[in-house]
Amino acid sequence: MRRFSNSLFNFDEPLGWLRVKLDKLSRFLKIGFTSLIFSFLAGCGGDENGDENVATKIALDPNEPISYSIQVKPILSDRCFGCHGQDEANRKADLQLHNAESAYKKFKDGSQPIVPGNAEKSVVYQRIISTDPDFVMPPKSSHTVVTPEEAEIIKVWINQGAKYEKHWAYIPPKLPKVPANDKDDQYQVWPSNSIDNFTLAKMVQHGLTPAEKADKAKLIRRAFLDITGVIPSPTLFDKYMADKSENAYEKMLNDLFASERYGEKMASYWLELARYGDTDGYQNDGERNMWPWRNWVIDAFNHNMPFDQFMIEQLAGDLLENSTKDQILATGFNRNTPLNAEGGIIDEEFRVEYIADKVDVTSTTFLAHTMGCARCHDHKYDPLSAKDYYKMFAFFNNTRETGISAGSWAKPNTFYYPDKQDSELAAYIEKEIAQLEAKVSKVEKAHKADISAKLKQQAKAAIDRSNADKYKNLVAKGKNYISFESRFGKDPDKVSIANTAVVPGKFGNALRFNGQGKYSGFANSRVRPKVFNKKPLGLSIWTRQATAQDLKVFDDLPTYIDEQPLSTKSLANLPTSGFRLAAEYQKNTKKKKGFDLAINANNQLEFAIVGDWPKHAIKVVSEVLPKNTDWQHIYAQYDGSEQAKGLSLYLNGKKLKSQIVQDNLEGESTAIRFGDIEFGAPRLAESGLYTGRDLDEFRLLDKVLTAKEIQLLATSSPWQIAGGQFKEYPSEYLADNQQYIQDKTQLLKTQEKLQRLIDDRAVQIMVMQDAAPFDKPIRATYLLDRGSYDKPVKEEALTANIPSYFGDLTGNYPQNRLGLAKWLASDENPLTARVMVNRLWQLVFGRGIVNTSENFGNQGDLPTHPKLLDWLAIEFKQSGWDIKYMLKLMMMSSTYQQSSDFPIADVIPDPENIYLSRGGRYRMTAEQIRDSALQASGLLVNTIGGPSVKPYQPANFWQSINAKVAYKEDTGDGLYRRGLYSYWKRTAGVPSMIIFDAATKDYCVSRRQSTNTPLQALVMFNDPQYVEASRALAEKAYSQFTSPVERIDYIARSLLNRSLESSELAELTSLLDEMLVGYQAEPEQAKQLFSVGAKQAAVDEASFAEVAAYAVVSSAVMNLSEFITRQ
Repeated sequence: MRRFSNSLFNFDEPLGWLRVKLDKLSRFLKIGFTSLIFSFLAGCGGDENGDENVATKIALDPNEPISYSIQVKPILSDRCFGCHGQDEANRKADLQLHNAESAYKKFKDGSQPIVPGNAEKSVVYQRIISTDPDFVMPPKSSHTVVTPEEAEIIKVWINQGAKYEKHWAYIPPKLPKVPANDKDDQYQVWPSNSIDNFTLAKMVQHGLTPAEKADKAKLIRRAFLDITGVIPSPTLFDKYMADKSENAYEKMLNDLFASERYGEKMASYWLELARYGDTDGYQNDGERNMWPWRNWVIDAFNHNMPFDQFMIEQLAGDLLENSTKDQILATGFNRNTPLNAEGGIIDEEFRVEYIADKVDVTSTTFLAHTMGCARCHDHKYDPLSAKDYYKMFAFFNNTRETGISAGSWAKPNTFYYPDKQDSELAAYIEKEIAQLEAKVSKVEKAHKADISAKLKQQAKAAIDRSNADKYKNLVAKGKNYISFESRFGKDPDKVSIANTAVVPGKFGNALRFNGQGKYSGFANSRVRPKVFNKKPLGLSIWTRQATAQDLKVFDDLPTYIDEQPLSTKSLANLPTSGFRLAAEYQKNTKKKKGFDLAINANNQLEFAIVGDWPKHAIKVVSEVLPKNTDWQHIYAQYDGSEQAKGLSLYLNGKKLKSQIVQDNLEGESTAIRFGDIEFGAPRLAESGLYTGRDLDEFRLLDKVLTAKEIQLLATSSPWQIAGGQFKEYPSEYLADNQQYIQDKTQLLKTQEKLQRLIDDRAVQIMVMQDAAPFDKPIRATYLLDRGSYDKPVKEEALTANIPSYFGDLTGNYPQNRLGLAKWLASDENPLTARVMVNRLWQLVFGRGIVNTSENFGNQGDLPTHPKLLDWLAIEFKQSGWDIKYMLKLMMMSSTYQQSSDFPIADVIPDPENIYLSRGGRYRMTAEQIRDSALQASGLLVNTIGGPSVKPYQPANFWQSINAKVAYKEDTGDGLYRRGLYSYWKRTAGVPSMIIFDAATKDYCVSRRQSTNTPLQALVMFNDPQYVEASRALAEKAYSQFTSPVERIDYIARSLLNRSLESSELAELTSLLDEMLVGYQAEPEQAKQLFSVGAKQAAVDEASFAEVAAYAVVSSAVMNLSEFITRQ
């Protein structure tokens, strides 16, 4: 077989072994089909992303005054504002041409930039028309010029009084009057709704007339692509073609909007705005689980969530009163930020980058403004100062996000249950736990005095016993109190020990871990406390260094220590290790979970709470401890905050200085540990050297102690402490209270049940969460000089607020993300409704009313139909922000239903179809092409939601980016799901989609560019996905029909949604015959075709040659512009 090879692809050419003659195909393409060589005309349909500013096309109308906003400002913004605009730092001659006051103000020499009513005396006009290279503006160095036509516009405007106006996008939309049609107009009955009145008026203004209505077949296909993202199956197509009722078209639209495919189609666009990806980006580009947020988006569109609610929940769902898990999940919108976990990066630098990304995405998505341009300096074109930028920055600067972070465990995060039943079960269990905790706590509080007395009595008796009995096999007594004193035999299952000795302790007896045997000696208590990541924990223990020097272990070295393999070879140059005072870790699990308190090789205390080491943990290291052999009291405390700053360490009652080394513990309030407490286990930091230590009087507490209480622990005897200050696990002291014991037992079982559900079924996902109440932020926000993280201008702390040009949130809205979201949805904001209806218009017509849908600022394109845009924005809000209603309104219009077929002569007056005098015609998106090919072949799997899948990809593509990471192709349904679900690695996206202009996932994308390249033809002919689809379609046609004519017609109807003309059928029949001869002559080539893809052959081997020939026919039709074009 021949192979095509390029930088992205190296595919076999299974259909090309006969080298299908180009002249044969070219003859075929010329007959009745839209050839690929004419695909450039798709741009003539009005959807390609041309960037020419509409203002330059508007001719001077002697009956109309020149508009500064529509005609003049676009010229000044593009040629002048860079030096004479908003940016004070780069402003020249102290002249602001965006500001009337400055533009009218005289220079020191008495001249005036703009003299209203007199262009000839206006310095601005004089310099624009000057031929002197040293005087003309813009200067030659700018490489821009003002054309004579543009100079004339400026001249007339000045002579008319040089009236300045507010930028059109900043003026709140007002309901315009719907244009009325002339009674004598031949198109009087053409409008189907108010949209048509606006578009028809613009057509007439520009000497254009509407095209005829598209035929029913094309309208059906068009609607399917625009609403569901895939072409209709022959069955559905025939169903809607057969409906002759008057409202058949509207009924079809209703059916399509009710389909789950609608939510997937809409989500595909929204995910690009949100820069969704399945990995973190940057060099490491590790995996993350953000697909639960994608599920939320699909579901929101399918349930037609009002857009204002859709926006508020994504920006601030966590701040809503009594927010639900779904509302918190929605905030994943702003956690799609690429994350960096590379070695050597600076945490604060990248934390600032992540916040800046949120500002950019929020402003682009909901305001269509390039706010990022004001990060380093005042915006050159729009009324946004750098101070305004950092006020927006402050909305996101209070989150618990860190700079060095990656993966779904990057804080803050939450658990998500993909299965609805699991989610409901978790909610039920959490409610049951809360009820049991309340009952247990009530009993414990009621018996506090009795328990305190019993504790005091038992502690005294325990010490007395330990002075009398010295056994090596010791028992832990009590649920929270291990004094290492009780005799073996009383409860032999409570403690297992090895290589330890009983020695006089701080109080009674202690255990000595002397470093002379396997593991240096350890004790493993069967006491199994439940440690929660959102509840306090205290560890109290007495310890002393047993010997003056460390003891080396020579015998019985373990094969594994701390889950790390140990080899004899690795012991040659080992540093000194530390000593584990107390720890508990879950066994038999992939995740290392629990707590750890240890003294390291540098004689520092280390304390960690671990959910999944090292990704999901908090840890601190203390200052160096003084070296002595006296008994020392160590207390480690965790306040339940899930933050490393909530960890504290004490020595002999005094707080130690400590440094945070890990700060990433987030999640639901669930147990992170159900296991034994271990004492004295060595910490083999690649070492065979252990420290001998004595341990005594261990206590576990589930409350935050005051400094006074910690001092009490360090200075008092156990029976003094037992007087009532520290009751923690009093079950054994309430043994006669059967109801209490029953509730306590049930509570522990229920907590374990929830933990198992989380471990087995839950997915961790990043969400938004503020670290503190917004009126008490954890960090101040300052303007950053030149946008640099390490150059805050601390003269003024900034409060979260909207750009001053738009007003002020103070007093009207909370100055947090929720206040921002509510302002965006309010009538006070002139942009968001316009921005969203413009995006909807872009989705339906291929081009927005404002072509630069990402930029409504001064450098963006002007609206082609400004009154229509305002009418749609107001209609949108009055409909209750109803997205389906607006899309249907657009698609029910006569404007939408126009034919996209046109004579070339009709294109010349309006080549980009700006004024909508014909239907839109443009190439389908990468996802639509792939999904439609799978749909036609019967391979498309329509399972909705769930994790991303990994369909076919060129071999070793990921390794070109990272040699250590291999792409593991899916099997079964994962190969055939919609492109929306294809796994997207940020540093190595899906090649076949990239070639068809799929957007990057590194930043917010509002509109895709569209290109036509030879690589696209190679994908269609040779990518296994399309080869397999061609074969599967051929098998369907071969199995369902008997004659070549029927089979070829079925292939065409599946791909093109129409039957063939006789001349087209003749060409394809000729192609079929030629292919059949070749495959029959070389049957091995047919077998090779059937080896492409995972789908097993649906026909017997005797039919391979014939089906392979039909596969070539399928591929030929699939490669036509008519198949890949939405028209």
